Amino acid sequence: MYRTIDLTTAGIAPERIGEVLEWTRALGYNALNITHPCKRLVIEHLDALDDGAAALGAVNTVVLPR
Repeated sequence: MYRTIDLTTAGIAPERIGEVLEWTRALGYNALNITHPCKRLVIEHLDALDDGAAALGAVNTVVLPR
């Protein structure tokens, strides 16, 4: 199932993306599509980056560990 989390609608500041990652892990999400303005902000909260994301300095998809 695809579920949307709109930070603006939820009143969550983009700078809280690290917390959002924690919440989604706890809720059983498998992955997240990342949109602006979080594409760069999320990087510091990840365990690893693939070469493309590292080269761009931006992330489109986060796969959550199980």
